Formats: sequence, structure tokens, C-alpha cells
Amino acid sequence: VKRTFYKGTIKMIYIPNYKETKDICHGIKMNDEQAIKIMADFFLNQNIFNDECFLIPVPNHNGYAEYTRKIAELMAQQSKARVLDILKCKPHESLYEQKLKKRKLNLEIFKIGNIPKGKIFLIDNVIATGKTIFECNKALGIYTVPLAMGKVNWEKFVKRTLKKKKN
Repeated sequence: VKRTFYKGTIKMIYIPNYKETKDICHGIKMNDEQAIKIMADFFLNQNIFNDECFLIPVPNHNGYAEYTRKIAELMAQQSKARVLDILKCKPHESLYEQKLKKRKLNLEIFKIGNIPKGKIFLIDNVIATGKTIFECNKALGIYTVPLAMGKVNWEKFVKRTLKKKKN
């Protein structure tokens, strides 16, 4: 089951939360090739990618896109989309750990390359609060279409994004 959510200019494609999604998202973080293939295949089956599409993998807490880059590369191999590994971040404690410790979420993402004209998709395994996607969009200077296997608090993400978009 696929869900597409629209709120103004915000669009996201994801699989609703269920146990299998959680397991896949965890597997992706552990570099499980089968989980990575499941996610890539899910998005490829949406038949939305062409030669005007660019896949930007989201960096993880160590500063670089690793498993998200693998997903994007697998998707690019099987479609006409191209991978742009142009986002990095300052290494930090994972946002999950920061939330557990009830800390203010600390995340600094920056762009290291140019964005060509085309449809831009952010590749991540899960969207929880939306902080990572918001910071990626801020660094890129555009609003992108996030592609993720699962989401946690979409309503909070939309409210935060729309509020900050007005500022």
C-alpha cells in the first residue's frame, strides 16, 4: 500500500507504518542488501522516474550518505534517474538518540554541489519529525519530494514545514 500526501506544495510518498516497514527501515540502516532492494523496488514500481529526475541521498549522522546512496544508485541503475550526492552534514549523535535524551535536535546539513533543473527527490529510509527533510530542503534552497519507507509524525512535519516556509 502506497500513500501520497499533499499539503500545498509538500508531497511525500511513503509506506504507512507497520511492523514490516520498521524492520525494513532498520535493515536499511544495517546495510542489509535485501532491505535496500525492497525500498528501491518499491519506489521504482511507482513509475515516476525519467531522465529529468535527480535522486539526492540524505546523509546520515556520520556526515555522509551511505545506505541512502546505495538505494539511490540501485534506483538509478534501473531507471533514467540520476544520483546527486550533494548533501553532507556535520557529524552528530543520531536524531533518534537526541530524542531519547530529550535534547534539542541538532543537525547541520550543507550542499556541496549544484542542483540541475529537473524533478528532485530526497531518498531517506524514514521520516520521523521531518527535521532531516526540512534541513535538507533548507540547504538545497528548494522544496523536494521526500521518498521514505515509513513516517512517524507526518502532521507535525507538515505544520513545522509550512510554518518555517512562511518565515
